[in-house]
Amino acid sequence: MKDIADEALEYDEQPDESRMDTPDEFGPPQFLYIGCGERGIERLSDDLATYETGSETKHSPESVLTRVAFQSESDRVPEQSDSIDRYVDGLQELSEVSKDADCCFITADLDDPAARTEVAAISETIQDCVIIALVTTSTDSNGNVNNQLRDSVGTTVVIRHEETRLEALESLPGTEQSTAAKLVQRLVTDFITLFTGNNLIGIDYANVWSQWDCGRSAIPFVGRLSHSDIRDLSQSPSISFVGQRSTSPSDWFGYAWLDPSATLADFEHVQESLSLMFDSNTENRCGILGCGVTEELETSGIVSGVQFVESDSNSR
Repeated sequence: MKDIADEALEYDEQPDESRMDTPDEFGPPQFLYIGCGERGIERLSDDLATYETGSETKHSPESVLTRVAFQSESDRVPEQSDSIDRYVDGLQELSEVSKDADCCFITADLDDPAARTEVAAISETIQDCVIIALVTTSTDSNGNVNNQLRDSVGTTVVIRHEETRLEALESLPGTEQSTAAKLVQRLVTDFITLFTGNNLIGIDYANVWSQWDCGRSAIPFVGRLSHSDIRDLSQSPSISFVGQRSTSPSDWFGYAWLDPSATLADFEHVQESLSLMFDSNTENRCGILGCGVTEELETSGIVSGVQFVESDSNSR
């Protein structure tokens, strides 16, 4: 360990122009974003829901993300060519593509039976990275998907179309698309930014990885914050979250984008309020919040993330 630390310090002292990237150097996590089925692949073509910040982030989400369409090359749509990095039509090829990935996001619409099967097959094929499936559905008949995918997927986030028709989501940055797709893009962006952005408070990254890779299901939350919300989120009547909150104490992960006037105390208030809201401020419970500042929001903020669901609450 001492040798690794000494080498890192020596490398950090070198002038920028003398640095050479090698496969042995530490670098930012690498992410795959795999689309299955028609709706899943459509999402790959949309820009991530990023915000402009006053300072440069360590790595932009796009710079560490590879977009992969799980379909035949012959089905490639011309206008998608600039946004999708790879087209894969077999599990063996996908296994090769995923070798250098640290985390893989899979997105699909469960209303397409073929896409549901592909999500399971892809999850079984990719073995060496954390897998997060962000799947959408318009029917409760897909409610048992969490149980089906638990053994192969690190975290399964089920997003129901009818639960995402909220004003807070419509105001998020990004291209015009369905609100369910916007929520997927928001979560992917913020999950990556949690690791690659300049977070204003300390984050236990090892704990994030271990929680993501534990085979649990999760439900999303997203909301717009006013300054009064930031001061006391748990008591605010105006804040509304996408998704149905779990009724039992649970872990959660989130990312907050606030306006430039926000203080460290504001971030701490948001963290504490979310823990109270999700009943996670108890022993052995985890609530982790990443934070960024953007002038785009002017006098408000956006918070998004997922709340894990206990195993006995999965079926709906």
